[in-house]
Amino acid sequence: MDDPFEAISNLSSDSYKNGFNEGVLNGKKIALTQGFKIGVQTSFKIAKDIGNIHATCSLYKNQKTDHSNDKVAKLALQICDLIDCFDCADCQNDSFESNINLIKDKFKQFCSLTNTRNLSLKNSAIKTVY
Repeated sequence: MDDPFEAISNLSSDSYKNGFNEGVLNGKKIALTQGFKIGVQTSFKIAKDIGNIHATCSLYKNQKTDHSNDKVAKLALQICDLIDCFDCADCQNDSFESNINLIKDKFKQFCSLTNTRNLSLKNSAIKTVY
């Protein structure tokens, strides 16, 4: 017959191990959920910023004015082409970050040439993530 004191000692140890394992599993589940939510929020912010840049450049590109600058119009066209070729779904690719930075840099150049404030990148997810 087993020793009753040893059974009590094992019960305590087993309870501790089971509680620890359950805590680790719950912690992983909560962390995974929080990480997923943060990832979704960040990706929506990046998509919104890219969309704002595309809309701004498309509007400028489509305006036909006599005093429009050829250099600025070409830059707006370049930015639109970069965004059209940008693969948002392949964020694991090494070129993802460099493409975002290229779009962001060209848009900053566009803003300086048009004397507009860079409002869409002021609180941008693009600069905070990468």
